[in-house]
Amino acid sequence: MASREEAVVESTRRRNRPPPGDRPRAKGRAVSLTDTEIPSRFLEILKPHLPYAGSDDLAPTDDLAALGLDSMGVVRLLVDLEENYELDLPDELLTEETFATVGSLWATVAGHVGAERIGGE
Repeated sequence: MASREEAVVESTRRRNRPPPGDRPRAKGRAVSLTDTEIPSRFLEILKPHLPYAGSDDLAPTDDLAALGLDSMGVVRLLVDLEENYELDLPDELLTEETFATVGSLWATVAGHVGAERIGGE
């Protein structure tokens, strides 16, 4: 049986996405954890659910599956996001597209959170 890391790499390759070490970055500069585009509060909630993220900064284009987010991780992350932002994401938004990248997930959360709860920093 393949190790968890090998399974993630293989799954990533099947979807024609680069493995964790070859994550694509946003064009131009990478968005750091302290950037205001994606609040650090959101990244602090997200990062513990990404076992392959290491200490690297996260960019909006970073693939969540390549960073180790699996189906159980999605459920745990969803609970954390809903509790921290006091929201209830509609079922129709719980899609592969929503959980594809750091940026797609943040866009979904930000669209359902009042401005007063976005930063919380």
